[in-house]
Amino acid sequence: MQASRKPVLRDDWPDGFDYVCGHCKKMVIASCVTEGQVWDVAFQCFLCKGVSLSSFLPLENALPRCVVPPPGRTDVTSGIDLQRIALVGQAAVDRRQAVAGVKGATFGYVANPPPLPEVDAKFLERVIEEVRQLLGSTFEAIEQADRLWHESAMPTKPRHRLMIMVEALRSDITSFGTAAPACHVDYLMELLALLQSLERWQKHPFWSELLQGLYNDYRHTVILIAAATQLEDAGNSVEFQRTGDDRTPDLFLVLDPRERVAVEVKMPEALKASSVALGYDKLLQVIDASMKSAGTGPSDQLSPRHPAMLVIGSFQTWPSDLGDFERAATYYFREVANSGEYKHVLDSLQNVPALLLCSAAPDVRQGRTG
Repeated sequence: MQASRKPVLRDDWPDGFDYVCGHCKKMVIASCVTEGQVWDVAFQCFLCKGVSLSSFLPLENALPRCVVPPPGRTDVTSGIDLQRIALVGQAAVDRRQAVAGVKGATFGYVANPPPLPEVDAKFLERVIEEVRQLLGSTFEAIEQADRLWHESAMPTKPRHRLMIMVEALRSDITSFGTAAPACHVDYLMELLALLQSLERWQKHPFWSELLQGLYNDYRHTVILIAAATQLEDAGNSVEFQRTGDDRTPDLFLVLDPRERVAVEVKMPEALKASSVALGYDKLLQVIDASMKSAGTGPSDQLSPRHPAMLVIGSFQTWPSDLGDFERAATYYFREVANSGEYKHVLDSLQNVPALLLCSAAPDVRQGRTG
């Protein structure tokens, strides 16, 4: 409630604009603010007492750093200096949480984690059924494609990884009725990780694109979902980006009403469950190739228009490769820093590693880690 002639909100954007009362058109409600700075808040004009509504946060939008006023009516006499932070009503916060999940709920630290389940035939059956239910018609389409793959004398495409894992677990289920039960731990852990990270996004407007991605490009989509979930759980606000005619990053981290960090996800062929540890030299080549593939030109995925981050995904990563990857990334960026390249990638993250290695699942049978 505007309790004086002063604006309720004010900021100092050089190209900012004023919100005026939607009824009398005379009182300035918010001064020198920017688009996307006020969501789901109503303002009562001091002069005419009319109530004007701000924009409602769209479901696909992430929230920037914000102040959330308490529910109910609040008299504002001297005005609130936003200092380039958003003012967001509780309704917008609740709507965002409904489509993106609770921060920290998936990969965050849990004070009282549930007990580990007993892995038996019923547990494996339940995991397969949960994957089927979550993916719905996409799972059926993958199954149908797998039947055609089996019927083809010379398949033109590799078999879908999801069907490989499901078949392996079904074989394990059968083995529990014998004297030598077995379990493909790597596949089980991958499916559990997929379930946990995918479930939180099922009400998001990007859900259909995620399902389509799992059908067409399973590994890249798994790493994309894992990266988005991890970044959200670390306290960021993530927006998925739809593919268009221009090259765009996979994600944006929304910092404030205008500032974004571009996040591009790469799933190199060399990191698709290598049978041996790759080692430092090979990983250095992977980093260089991934960065060049993303590109840092004005029309590339890591454009200088935004601070940027590159996420490199791997499946069933060898423990030694984790250390070698960190050393290779450190060396790579030290060298490019000396040459002046990729300045927006380095400076945007300060002390945070600019390259994130995201691994899909562990393989304890072969000494690998996740």
